Amino acid sequence: MKRTSQACDLVLWLGSLIGRQESESGKGFPATAERAISKSMGYSRWAITAVLGLLMAASSFGQVKGLYSYTAGQAMLPAVATTASSSRSSYIVTMSMAGPGETMELRAWNDAGGYLVRIGTANWTPGTGPSAFAYAIATLDANRVVAAYADESSNLYVGVWMVGATNPSPFYLQGMGSTTASGSLGPAYGAGLAITALSATEVVTAAVDPAGNLRVQTWAIDAYGDVALQNTEVGGGILNVFMTAINSTQVATAVDSNDGDSVIRVWQIGTGGAITKQGDYSLTGANNITTGIALAPLGGLLGNYEVMTSYAHNIVSKGVPVGTELQVRSWGISSAGNVTIGQTGTDANGAFESAIAWTPGLNPVTVSMENTSGGTTESAAEAWKYNATSWSVSSSTNITEVTNPGSITLVSEGTSGGVNYYVAAFPDSSGNLRVEVLSYTP
Repeated sequence: MKRTSQACDLVLWLGSLIGRQESESGKGFPATAERAISKSMGYSRWAITAVLGLLMAASSFGQVKGLYSYTAGQAMLPAVATTASSSRSSYIVTMSMAGPGETMELRAWNDAGGYLVRIGTANWTPGTGPSAFAYAIATLDANRVVAAYADESSNLYVGVWMVGATNPSPFYLQGMGSTTASGSLGPAYGAGLAITALSATEVVTAAVDPAGNLRVQTWAIDAYGDVALQNTEVGGGILNVFMTAINSTQVATAVDSNDGDSVIRVWQIGTGGAITKQGDYSLTGANNITTGIALAPLGGLLGNYEVMTSYAHNIVSKGVPVGTELQVRSWGISSAGNVTIGQTGTDANGAFESAIAWTPGLNPVTVSMENTSGGTTESAAEAWKYNATSWSVSSSTNITEVTNPGSITLVSEGTSGGVNYYVAAFPDSSGNLRVEVLSYTP
């Protein structure tokens, strides 16, 4: 059943008020896409979403689909990023190791629209030892991604990678910068480090530092791709970190603190990369393990924004853990950095690992590893809808089995012809890197 004309008119009107914004999902992976629908905080925010909910109530939602994929060599805990595009990204870059102690390998693909073409592979060992303790990758611009690498001595390296060039090669390291004492072994490697771009000339990293504290740092990138550290701000003790750019001057981090709370924190980035903590919100004793953060599909109206987080929520009965379930939650963020709690959605299947990506429109998408009712393990891509009081799954599809906890990453690839595209990366059942392109048609 098609959407009502009133709903389409309102969507188009709201969409005409909104600009473009870079965003990030899960383990430091941004994507650029057009915000189609927004909401503000307070009464205006809920009024808008309530009206949209009523207009969309009689509508049917599209389907999540797995389109095509590529399988490469052995990969542990891959990270993935796409290049920025006005419609749909052309390039995909993954970052992974074959196993503990192995060399970091980056692989680049061209998405040809019906299949993936591998265009380059590069090893990256900028620090001491052969392997990274933590790593992340993010969109920078139409032909570049930016990667972060923490070595065995807690040195942090930020490198700019050019994709699709003709000279000197289709895929190469353009420039790099580094700093000390800014990365340590976080849970599942990738969860200890995140990176996001505010623009093509400035990025932000967030890391679990050697003392176990959150360390936020800004980096400037010049015309030649060289990277220079600008400023550092240190927060409290955390277990892992995820981050997304909200706009060109604000980022949000999602962390699990040492005392078991899940915390959303907003940071303002000023002139010269100056960092100021603006506000935060703590879910005290929430029994959550944070698995991702993304700019929300409803964010941006009237100077306010929204992010969404995904969690593996621990179900406790009589003080004893009895399982996990996937939860998503929206958060309102003002231009002043104030954080307000939004609505929650739950998938009853036990999800002990998940990733979330931002989507234009009403439907963020997650990819999660779940325990089915029969006790087997499978993975699913799910689109979520908002019904003015909560989030719920509107469509899902099974994808190749994910076998390693902490191994799923997901980013938005943009929109083309009214279809939203995503890229998921994970080890398949044989431990090989699998890059899968998914779509969702609202």
